[in-house]
Amino acid sequence: GIVMPYGRRNLMDVLLKEGMKFSPLVLLLKQLSDCLRHLHEQNRIHGDFKPLNVVRLGSDDTWKLIDFDGTAKIGENCGNPLHYSSGFVPKEMLHKSPDTGRIELRDHEKHDALVAAPTFDVWSFGVVLYRVLSGKELFETDVSDNVSPAERRRLFEWELKDVQGAIHEADAYMKSAAVFSTH
Repeated sequence: GIVMPYGRRNLMDVLLKEGMKFSPLVLLLKQLSDCLRHLHEQNRIHGDFKPLNVVRLGSDDTWKLIDFDGTAKIGENCGNPLHYSSGFVPKEMLHKSPDTGRIELRDHEKHDALVAAPTFDVWSFGVVLYRVLSGKELFETDVSDNVSPAERRRLFEWELKDVQGAIHEADAYMKSAAVFSTH
């Protein structure tokens, strides 16, 4: 097993209860991108990158990535979908059931599995970034960070115009929010 230092608060708690000013936010994003880059250089993806899996150590704004049960070797099967939170997975992790027409997470034992690639974590990083920059979720999730069937369908049908709309929303929020002042 892996022994990790005690995390005082996860990123979701900080966003909901404290908010973040611009300078600490930039530091946080740098630390998180460094964590993901390190994993990718080790030929691994995290697989379940989300605010609940980012913890602050102490009060010095040092952030760490936790919960590595969804990690996978780049180029290999992503593995068990139960290790992933559907609110943070790329649309490629979904498939339409030929039997029911429902949109579901790919089950590596029943369907063509998604091959682990750094783009999986990059998508998740973008979803977290949107949450931080817009003040709201890109896809509405439950307490376990999973999406409803309606939101799963929305993700499955996601297109470039949706990305552009999300960027516009985040930009408008940043321009109006005092939280992003540089003071």
